[in-house]
Amino acid sequence: MVANISAAPWFVKKMFIPGKLEELNEGSNIPMIYDFEGNMVKSLNVLDNSKIRFFAYLLTKEGTISKIYQGSVKEGALDGSMNESEKKASLEPLAKLLQ
Repeated sequence: MVANISAAPWFVKKMFIPGKLEELNEGSNIPMIYDFEGNMVKSLNVLDNSKIRFFAYLLTKEGTISKIYQGSVKEGALDGSMNESEKKASLEPLAKLLQ
């Protein structure tokens, strides 16, 4: 999982964001990459820097990266306010695509 935090002020990047993202990713076995400088975002050509968008990419054995999905969550989701049905509704189209 890549967290695009390149647009945040430097003190927010250092003090608040990593802890919050670790809290949101707690209990998951998915590695978290903090994109402090925006290098990953640039290489994936992600132009949308909003807090409510997420993107899914497929990485092949040959090293090809393809965007397969773009979704969104409700405004303010980073505060942990999404309930289980909202999470499911946001992720269900991606889950169906991956089946």
